[in-house]
Amino acid sequence: MPKSRHYKKKKGPGFWIFIIFLLVVFLGVTNYRLYKESRQLRGQVDFLEGEVKKMQGKNSVLKTQAKDILDSNYQEQVLRERNMYKKKGEEIIAFAPDVLQKIKSINATNTTSTWQGKIGEFGAQAWTSISNFFNMLKEKINELW
Repeated sequence: MPKSRHYKKKKGPGFWIFIIFLLVVFLGVTNYRLYKESRQLRGQVDFLEGEVKKMQGKNSVLKTQAKDILDSNYQEQVLRERNMYKKKGEEIIAFAPDVLQKIKSINATNTTSTWQGKIGEFGAQAWTSISNFFNMLKEKINELW
């Protein structure tokens, strides 16, 4: 008996086109996934860079405030504003917050050049009251001497 020959079937061009098509589809899907992920990461990087800039701005403001707090002139100014500090011989006169708001609103709306015009009628009355108070103190001191 003759030997049987086993022949391999040759693969036609359609098979190779199909393999190449599958390879292209696989690479396209992989490339799209990588593109989507890199776009997402780029968005996160941009957001975090914005956060870093905000934090750097806050940091510089805090550093400036820290320097101010250590300055003795600034400390004295803050204590004086809160009526917690006075020098010997000084008297503290404190206005109620609503009075200060009225003075600030008058200052903001009035644009005349004199100080009484800027403060307005209320400021002039306040100035008169303060002036009378100091005149009274002056008289009392003169009586004691």
